[in-house]
Amino acid sequence: MGRKCSVYGCTSGYSSEDPAKKVSIFKFPDDPEECRQWVTCLPNKLQNVTKYMGICALHWPANTPLMRKNRGRYPCPTMPPSIFPNVPPSCVLSHVACTPRPTKKTLTSARNIDVYEMEAFKEQDLLKSYSYHLLCCQE
Repeated sequence: MGRKCSVYGCTSGYSSEDPAKKVSIFKFPDDPEECRQWVTCLPNKLQNVTKYMGICALHWPANTPLMRKNRGRYPCPTMPPSIFPNVPPSCVLSHVACTPRPTKKTLTSARNIDVYEMEAFKEQDLLKSYSYHLLCCQE
């Protein structure tokens, strides 16, 4: 049983694929940290990676360096996949560095001034003719 590409929308490695378009399928790395990096780059979420799963060569740039690891028989890409042609751009994770918003720090003494301002506002906001309004409504 051959490996199939695990990327959403990719049909590499399936029998319905054109035999003339054979593409190399790389197995996931044995190193847990490197495997996690590959899985997090994928647009679809994989629950657990098995030895029968892999990613085809179409998901790496053409000039990606390949390396044999641990006396392996076949070379494997040294970096996670980055090209997902059959996936909508909204589903692909973008690694844009976000800058934190500047926070406005307020001293405790400045916050206490706001409390006193609120008390002064409440005193000014009282209705002067409220007692007259109550007398009119009772009749």
